[in-house]
Amino acid sequence: MKPVSRRGENYPNLLSVRYVTDKEVKECAGTVFGSASVRLVTIDGFRFEVRPEGDLLVYSNVDRPGMLARVGAVLARHNVNIAGVSLGRSAAGANALTVMNIDSTIPPAALSELRALDGVSSLKAVHFD
Repeated sequence: MKPVSRRGENYPNLLSVRYVTDKEVKECAGTVFGSASVRLVTIDGFRFEVRPEGDLLVYSNVDRPGMLARVGAVLARHNVNIAGVSLGRSAAGANALTVMNIDSTIPPAALSELRALDGVSSLKAVHFD
């Protein structure tokens, strides 16, 4: 089997999903490493590596110093532990997409605080069974 190449990267197993509505176009791609190690490798053109399992926090943000710390501080105040972080950006100082694996469901009050942060947008809590 010939590996699939995507934006200069080789993946022996790559699955891309794209959906189009009258309001938006979204795309994500994932791959499997070894026999069962699944990873998301792109979302909407942003490249990174994330385990799609448990609870995730996904948000867009302006790529500037302190953004990750501000989000982390809100989560800490609500006793939500970050298990992993992956960030993809278009260029230094431009737009970024951050995906966090977290150890528990984010309380609604924390989600409200996070959505109110300057520079954070399109925030979503995602759960994988």
